[in-house]
Amino acid sequence: MSKIAIKRLTKSDLTLFSWHFKEMNSGNQKAINLNANVFVDELYPDLPEISAQRGKTSFLIDLSIYGPAGAPRHSLARKIVKGAAYKNWRLNGEFVENPFDSPTRYNDLREGDFAILIFGGESVPEDLKIIMVCARLLADSELHARIVSEMGAESMRAFSAYQLEEIVDHADIEESHAARVMDIAGALEDAACGGVVGVETLKKWSSKRLVSKDDLRRARDKVDITGFIGEEFVDYYLGCLQLSGDISSYRWASNENAVEAFDFVIQDNLYIDVKSTVGGFNQKIHVSINELLHMKEFANYRIYRIYGIDKKKAKLRISSPLRSFAIAILQKLDPVFDGVRVDNISVSPSILEFGDEIEIEIFSLG
Repeated sequence: MSKIAIKRLTKSDLTLFSWHFKEMNSGNQKAINLNANVFVDELYPDLPEISAQRGKTSFLIDLSIYGPAGAPRHSLARKIVKGAAYKNWRLNGEFVENPFDSPTRYNDLREGDFAILIFGGESVPEDLKIIMVCARLLADSELHARIVSEMGAESMRAFSAYQLEEIVDHADIEESHAARVMDIAGALEDAACGGVVGVETLKKWSSKRLVSKDDLRRARDKVDITGFIGEEFVDYYLGCLQLSGDISSYRWASNENAVEAFDFVIQDNLYIDVKSTVGGFNQKIHVSINELLHMKEFANYRIYRIYGIDKKKAKLRISSPLRSFAIAILQKLDPVFDGVRVDNISVSPSILEFGDEIEIEIFSLG
């Protein structure tokens, strides 16, 4: 899963860009500092040990820079390095030049602007997307103000995908804005599940980022991982309810039989299908025909929507019983006509009834 942070840029950080190094008298660093208390302590805690084991203090990454404003992807290869003379890791390598087709692209950046850093790689960084946010540009001004409000005086801070999505959604920015690159994560998740909306969104973004087979494969892997993590959160939540006496028993049905059309059963009469995302609540939910058939069969079949997953924390909303919804959908879909059946559908959570948000924190994890 992506590891996300926002960095308030210093004059020294801006020296990574050739124009600033030459024109703004910002020092000789030629790199962006990655504060150890965030980059190591929160995002990559195993990095020092892995670095020592491998005998290397630099990691080559695929770097994609988006923005400022609506500027499209600028692809580069750079390194994240740790030198003996400084405590922080740095994004380093050759200068970043303004692209040939946009010769002043990075010139408006100033001290106090922001770099949204989206790292890929679980144990060590393997790729990095940077979204540049520049206060001097009208298209960035509201997003910049939102980040200032969230960051306070912090120079670098870790964020979950859900938190970053909230910041971007509450800023009045264009659909074509570079920060909408976050929409790609949700679109990839939807597309990996066969969602038409996800595919259409990715097509709109094709000028900013081409989607490879590896992108889709990784997205499918993330969907599987996120699904299991979501079930772990629900297992913890139900275990707490059992300990408190609110329920007498439950079982993790899909852990016993992976082809079950539900994930948990409470007291043999409440059936639960867990639908999980690291993003926001409104990310599309995918429901199979098999699940719809069981929704129709059982009077008390509910969706437990897990979202905003961030390490040991997640949010949960529980749907109302779904029998009437399933009956209405199946009347239209099953079968379409002889020899043709729809395997699954995508559903906007907003059309279903859900209860209030519940916060889950797993205290027992190390």
